[in-house]
Amino acid sequence: MRQVMVGPYGTYNHLSDPFYRTEDPRFYGDLREAQFAWNKLCLGPVLEKLKLAVFSKTWPVGAEPGGMECHASTLYTALAARGHEIHVFTVPSDRRSHPDIHDGPNVAVTWHGIWYEIMHSKLFEQLLSDPQGLRTGSDTELRDAVPRLVDEIKFFSSYTQHICISNSAGEVLKNIYQHPRKNVHVILNGDDEAKFVYDQDACAGFRKQHGVPSNASVVMGVAGRLVRDKRHPLLYESFLLISENYLGVFLLVAGTGPWGKRHAELGSNVKVLGALEPSQLSEF
Repeated sequence: MRQVMVGPYGTYNHLSDPFYRTEDPRFYGDLREAQFAWNKLCLGPVLEKLKLAVFSKTWPVGAEPGGMECHASTLYTALAARGHEIHVFTVPSDRRSHPDIHDGPNVAVTWHGIWYEIMHSKLFEQLLSDPQGLRTGSDTELRDAVPRLVDEIKFFSSYTQHICISNSAGEVLKNIYQHPRKNVHVILNGDDEAKFVYDQDACAGFRKQHGVPSNASVVMGVAGRLVRDKRHPLLYESFLLISENYLGVFLLVAGTGPWGKRHAELGSNVKVLGALEPSQLSEF
């Protein structure tokens, strides 16, 4: 793991945090033993420049959404800025089979979403939307998720080192999938605070630009890929129910995907904005 991500082990400072505050704010030792997100590390001068290969299905271009790709782009752009040599490989155009790298000694895989979390979401959706089990086939997705979860748990053992982009996913890999704690690492998928800066006037201008009246009672927003996997069917049904019972409620939808057209069917209180640049999203 050392050779893949951060260079030699040593002394690292991490940001003040009530959950990790100690008398000595520095972290000593093997970074694989750290029980906090690596975002908290304040790295000093680069002592060893690394040569890193990054494999991603796609790479973000412009404002196109995609959480995993954006996480990789942000992380490895920052590492390149620190002087490390980064090589990015995406899905080849020939679509032919290529050698697998599961067993490489310095391979770490990053997980964006895992089936346990998806099944957990489907379970609560089922309990809330059909508590009496009256809808025919309403539990089909939940039943279909179980074998996929089992297959995923088996597949995850193909890799030794795992990077998760949320603390919750990290806990699932350690407590449910039973991976050793030293093999599971968290690098949070966060916002660039240099771009996402709250500005009350800019927010008001953004709402006005997209036809949201100043006297709106509630304004909700969602950004990302507008696909089924992101639970947009649930959002569609939820907002339909809310708008039927409350006045002055608006929904702003940023992103691209097939569910953009479906959301637009909900009427003038739903604004489908397409893909937005980070600077525009900060006004969201």
